[in-house]
Amino acid sequence: MVNWSDRGHVLVTRDKEVVYAQIVGLGNMNNCAPFQEYTIRARRNGVRNFVLDFSKCDGLDSTFLGVLVSIALGDGEPSQVVVINLSESVQRTIDEIGIDRLMTVHCGATALPEIPLQQLQPIEESDIQHAERMLAAHELLCQVEPKNLDQFGAFLSMLRSELDSGNQRRSG
Repeated sequence: MVNWSDRGHVLVTRDKEVVYAQIVGLGNMNNCAPFQEYTIRARRNGVRNFVLDFSKCDGLDSTFLGVLVSIALGDGEPSQVVVINLSESVQRTIDEIGIDRLMTVHCGATALPEIPLQQLQPIEESDIQHAERMLAAHELLCQVEPKNLDQFGAFLSMLRSELDSGNQRRSG
């Protein structure tokens, strides 16, 4: 099994008003959980501005994209999300999935402020929690762009079925 940080990780810091993050390697379903939890805590503390640097990002999977949507939409109070230093492939992915309109995409090279970033560490999640996070992320992708249901519909059905059978086993 590949260690989650061998494929990618997220570096973060924040001040009173802004979370700064840099996605390194592959932003994926295995490293989005600590990032999402970090942004939830920041939002609870009043932060609504996020600057995400993709200069060292090799790609994003659909769960990570759904987490980006959750950051942008917040809990009914949207955030300002600025994405910088996108490669052509990451830009194409964001455009094709239809979430580019939820963010400000800054073209051209842009440096983060000279601030120390810390690598987020994995968080413990049960298989059910992991599946619930993936389900929520993909539901958001389909909510913001209905055409994504064509791409993720079967996966959503499989996740729902998996979660239903897991919940039945726990309650039975």
